[in-house]
Amino acid sequence: DGKNPRVLLSERAILLTPAWRPDGRELLVTSYRAGRPEIWSFRLADRAFRRLGRVPNAMGGVYSPDGGRIAFTASEGGNSDVFVMNADGSGARRLTTHAALDLSPAWSPDGKRIVFVSDRAGTPQLYVMSADGSDARRLTFQGNYNQTPQWSPRGDLVAFTARDERKVFDVFVISPDSGRIERVTQDQGRTNEEPTWAANGRMMVFK
Repeated sequence: DGKNPRVLLSERAILLTPAWRPDGRELLVTSYRAGRPEIWSFRLADRAFRRLGRVPNAMGGVYSPDGGRIAFTASEGGNSDVFVMNADGSGARRLTTHAALDLSPAWSPDGKRIVFVSDRAGTPQLYVMSADGSDARRLTFQGNYNQTPQWSPRGDLVAFTARDERKVFDVFVISPDSGRIERVTQDQGRTNEEPTWAANGRMMVFK
């Protein structure tokens, strides 16, 4: 309800992209405490803070629906790819190997697919692949700047932000199976971005 706010985690280094584990017991963050982005977990019970994995320049970690895996973006040589690792930081593996930028992974609710953003077609577009990195295919073909995908808890839609012909950002949804797109926002403000779904998949919030 917005009452009694408190600082959960604070340090001098930059902290970005917090993401809850599905059971609410741990929080993933991107920390710059080593001078470069790395994925750390913060356990609420004992306030333990530990680095996960050894992949350089890793950020934007998100737990799989069962909490057993983490998808994230990592950059080597200026090129970003999507990786996955076990929740304890072991077994890190690169899922995309394209020369373009691949980033912003989001899990399907059954944990079998991952939607992500890539500019391999020349502009940022949404792509979807199996959770093992196979069968990657382009999902969006409309618009020239699509980003921040979030899979509906029902699994039937992916919400995302897109820049329209007026250079304004709005929220859209797309069916990952049929490719049908619907516009959700228009003229609610100068920009409407970063949609997030309610747990029942029937409402969303955005900024």
